[in-house]
Amino acid sequence: MSITLSIDSAEKFNLSLQQNYVPIINGIQLDNGDELDYENIELKISSEPPELISGTVTISLIRATELRRVENPRVRYSWTFLESLQERIRGIVIVEACNVEGKVLASTHEEILVEPKNVWLGQAAPLELLCAYIQPNVEAIQPIIRRAGELLNESTGDSAINAYQTNNRSRVYLIAQAIYLALREKNITYARAPASFERLGQKIRTHTSLIDGGVGNCLDIALLYAACLEQAGINSLVFLVEGHAFSGFWLENKFLPRSLEEDAQFFRKRIELDEIVALDVVGVSSEQSFSFKELVKEAKSMFDAEEKFEVAVDVKHCRELNKIHPINDRQDFD
Repeated sequence: MSITLSIDSAEKFNLSLQQNYVPIINGIQLDNGDELDYENIELKISSEPPELISGTVTISLIRATELRRVENPRVRYSWTFLESLQERIRGIVIVEACNVEGKVLASTHEEILVEPKNVWLGQAAPLELLCAYIQPNVEAIQPIIRRAGELLNESTGDSAINAYQTNNRSRVYLIAQAIYLALREKNITYARAPASFERLGQKIRTHTSLIDGGVGNCLDIALLYAACLEQAGINSLVFLVEGHAFSGFWLENKFLPRSLEEDAQFFRKRIELDEIVALDVVGVSSEQSFSFKELVKEAKSMFDAEEKFEVAVDVKHCRELNKIHPINDRQDFD
């Protein structure tokens, strides 16, 4: 008998997890099958490619026949490597248990897929991390907000993007509508989302590339709209249903008590109570120029098919309580 190791690690990893403190290794388990105690065991953590992670954990004593789990071992990541990765690679996480003389007593490894930073990992990672791809502070958002203010001035005589400051639900609605109208002027062409993206994830077009390139799918557009709402001070939601994504926002300065909600009936009630508005914002890409009210009506019907409803992500909760921040606030992540 001897020491054996096992690793509890993520199946997939990328910059969004590293930047939001989601570990690549959840735990390392040591099983001392010997009848001997071991002192000063050093767990050496490495990877292939070597730039991915590295680290060392020292275990002062493991008793004979003891089973020990090291939770969330501290490792070093290469931000430069994760930030610059352009295509998916298949990597390996390696753990070796060494004695004080440096002799390897046991080793093990696990494969891991490392994705570029612009890939949302879907259900292979916490779903809340979708908010990491909502970037309200990129330069591409500012002209949309300015245009929304101009449209507000034309329709109401007041250009202020003042969100909840007036305690007026109608004003919040009008601001959200003006942002939609400003986005519609960008003439975005709709592209079909990948099959099962709501579970498997997808590459995300950045807000800048979506506006400059003029092509995006439902999730790209929903995230862009959420970023504009967040910049305007409005608490937004992103809804995922089977094969589709759409948007929503709170008419009052509220957010969900949790980051995710899977109950479609919950939202039907909140919409009826005039607390939340949902809209199928993909209408910004339509040549038919759907009105804001038509898209609100369309989105409302999506809560009726409960079997197709996946989840809603509350952006404000994710920011305030889960501390999930945009992947890279300083620049777009193309």
